Amino acid sequence: MKINILQSLSLFLDTQDYSPEEKNEILTLFKKPAIKRVFMLSLYLLIWSMIGIFLDSFFVGGGLFATLMMGDIMLMLFLPALIYFVVNLLAKFLFIKLFLKDQISLGSAALAILPYAGSAILFGAALSNEPLFLDAMKGYFKYQKSKGLIKVCKLCVRDYHKEEATIRME
Repeated sequence: MKINILQSLSLFLDTQDYSPEEKNEILTLFKKPAIKRVFMLSLYLLIWSMIGIFLDSFFVGGGLFATLMMGDIMLMLFLPALIYFVVNLLAKFLFIKLFLKDQISLGSAALAILPYAGSAILFGAALSNEPLFLDAMKGYFKYQKSKGLIKVCKLCVRDYHKEEATIRME
């Protein structure tokens, strides 16, 4: 069963203590292209971090394994991990700035490149002027996480240019 993210958010808001006016404001804000861009980029960064966890594990694990096999700690064994880390941060910074253009500051973009937490930092920084919306989205993500329904890898990010992205929920 596929469900639209906007519908899912609306259903979540129905279970919360938001007035009808606040719920309408939150849903209206979610439809704005600038907010959708931040939402989609936040999801991209979340996926990026999930992939990064595996690559970090591979490179660091390889360095540790080589260290154990050689019996000596050498920086050269961890060089692939360091190179990956630096290149990953630079690529993520450029991606964020190109994707959002002038929507966030350089400082916010720099904070958003932090591994594993960048997605949440970006969302908070870009939407800090919309406290009601930000509060609702934090609750929505916590709700999805607690229900185990957010399956980011199944999120159809290719549908970004359509009316709304969709998420597969089982």
